[in-house]
Amino acid sequence: MSMIGMTLYKLLRKRGTSFLAGMVVTTIILFSYSFMTGNSVSTQRAVCMCICFMLAAVIGRKTDMLTSLAFTAIIILMDNPFLLYYSGFVFSFAAIVSIAIVVPAFSSEKNDEHDVKEANIKNHKNKICNKLLSTLWSTAGIQVAMLPIVAFYFYEIPLYSLFINLIVLPLVPFVFAFSILAGVTGFISIFGGKVIVFPAKIIIDIYEIVCETVGKIPYNQLIVGKPNTAKILYFYLILGIMLCIIKLIKKNVLLRVIKTVVCIFLTMLLCYNGKEKFEIDILDVGQGDGTFIQYADGTAVFIDGGSTSKDKIGKYTIIPFLKSKGISEISYWFVSHADEDHINGLYELMEAGYKIDNLAVSQSAAKCDEKTAEITELARKLKINIIKLSEGDKIRITDEDRIECLYPYKNTVSDNRNDICLTLKVVSGSFSAIFAGDIPTETEQVILANSNIGKTNLFKVNHHGSKGSNSKEWLSTIKPDISVISCALKNNYGHPADETLHRLENCKTRIFYTMYSGQISIIKDDKENLIINKFLENESAAVR
Repeated sequence: MSMIGMTLYKLLRKRGTSFLAGMVVTTIILFSYSFMTGNSVSTQRAVCMCICFMLAAVIGRKTDMLTSLAFTAIIILMDNPFLLYYSGFVFSFAAIVSIAIVVPAFSSEKNDEHDVKEANIKNHKNKICNKLLSTLWSTAGIQVAMLPIVAFYFYEIPLYSLFINLIVLPLVPFVFAFSILAGVTGFISIFGGKVIVFPAKIIIDIYEIVCETVGKIPYNQLIVGKPNTAKILYFYLILGIMLCIIKLIKKNVLLRVIKTVVCIFLTMLLCYNGKEKFEIDILDVGQGDGTFIQYADGTAVFIDGGSTSKDKIGKYTIIPFLKSKGISEISYWFVSHADEDHINGLYELMEAGYKIDNLAVSQSAAKCDEKTAEITELARKLKINIIKLSEGDKIRITDEDRIECLYPYKNTVSDNRNDICLTLKVVSGSFSAIFAGDIPTETEQVILANSNIGKTNLFKVNHHGSKGSNSKEWLSTIKPDISVISCALKNNYGHPADETLHRLENCKTRIFYTMYSGQISIIKDDKENLIINKFLENESAAVR
């Protein structure tokens, strides 16, 4: 938009048009183009800044990029203050701030006597090298300054984008020139316009090929998680100090070393997430189940992962959640049973290539359930280790942390998947939690008769709160401090049933619902207290 506006304005001025007339004509064309292309926030920003530069010329004043940007932000936010939280607004304005502040410092080169002598000897070669270095550092400056914002909204940062931009950016003026020329020619001849725009199409095709190729290179995206406010402030504080130091350094070699070291350090700062705490997150997947568990040593575990009320639950809920936590791989993924509302998100992750080390299924289901056999076969093809569990098996995470299988037994066989659900007891020190999928009351009675299940701190309510589960005997035995029901607000099954809620209330447990509170997070602090966070209600509570 700036290129179109300022080019048109300068052409009008060269043709003898007055400052005011040139501004009026350019503004009308810019507004027309903006509304024609959807009037996005970034387009509004570009148009308003362009008008600021022209207005300054009309009234005989000077303006600069940051002043115009600040004035533009005020104008846009006066119309809609909530745009301040919109990623498009943040990206657009942050990029311009980076260009105005960071790029001049990053792209600057100091000229000492030795540089001047070398330049006199190899002037042409020196100019080319300096131009390439300036472009490289300018691109690096923008991208480094934008890293926290990229991480905040996308939870990952691109490692190779600097080199992609070295290919992309120099060709942008050609795309722009051919496109404008083709648009003008199209008024006269459609065929002529198509011929002229063809080079621009070739360049765009090259962009796509380059991006697709880089996307296949290992570690092209580095998952860093969502940075908190403190980390972002530290990042920009260090970047600001570096920009001040750059102005004091005279030697180019030292300057480049410092810029390189600080860029690497800032990237590592975003990757560092500090000491982990034991945490359980029961995701809001609608009508389904999906639970993430992270142990203090960093081991990541997932139980189930599916939904029948939300489309592409893996792509739009589970993967973004994992990335926001900085999780690049799952150590153990447990499948309670192979109903769609428990596994379709897992399928999406496996097909997307998300790294899963071990897939744990019920040994009984692996024998007699076709769907379970199907998902384990896919896991084998993806070289995921298969673990088949039965009652008594334990997966030890640390000396105090483990996951125990309470059911089914080795010889349990059934045509009903719910009857052979994997029932797990998650243990971390003195804390324990029960996850039993969709087991019915009859299965609960079998487990109670054959296992010393005992009291538990957290209970993920069986079968989404169905009245055919969560019997009085079951609840009076496990005596949960906290019970979480995972289901959709509107579902065809009547979940959670009034009978189940009545039984839960009678056992004096605290009840939480994903359908009301969204994601439920239970975090164990250093004093063994449980901190419960409800995502939608923006509340937290402590349980001793």
